[in-house]
Amino acid sequence: MTNPDPFAADDVVDEVEHGEAAAAGSDAAAADSPLARLRRTYVERRQQAELFLPLPGWGDELIARVTVPDHDFASTLTGTPGTIDWMGDFVAATVAGLYAGDGVDDEGRPRLTALEGSYGPLRFDVHYSEAVGLPQALSARGAVHSAFTVGGEGSIPVVNVVALSDFANTIERWLTDTSREIAEAIVPGR
Repeated sequence: MTNPDPFAADDVVDEVEHGEAAAAGSDAAAADSPLARLRRTYVERRQQAELFLPLPGWGDELIARVTVPDHDFASTLTGTPGTIDWMGDFVAATVAGLYAGDGVDDEGRPRLTALEGSYGPLRFDVHYSEAVGLPQALSARGAVHSAFTVGGEGSIPVVNVVALSDFANTIERWLTDTSREIAEAIVPGR
């Protein structure tokens, strides 16, 4: 059967192609367009932003390097925001490496030594516990919880929820603060 309107099929194809281009929209920007330059700047800022925070209870022995995670990292977080499980996932997703404080240099700036994990820098993952001599963690969340666990030697070990909450809140404030400065942070190189 032939189409009685010879232009109808073309109109449908044009609408579909236009709709796909509009849906792709952001990917269709020319390499030298202002939008493409803005995207490159965003990626560079995201890659350069980092925050060094000492973990409560560890002194200078364990310092977290926090970076800006991928824009879709929130979809990997489980549980209700503010719960202990959610905070564990949030901290694990934002901490890109763990460091040890190694004194200060001649100019009084903190020196940090990267802690080596099984595969690159030590992170909150299943290898964390083995590296620091704690009982095995079965997940990144478990590793974070073990880093914030207090007690033992005659008392029941429990996760210090207040310290974990303060730490997660500090990271969250930093991620939303465009100046990227947090008072509790260690700033190497300044």
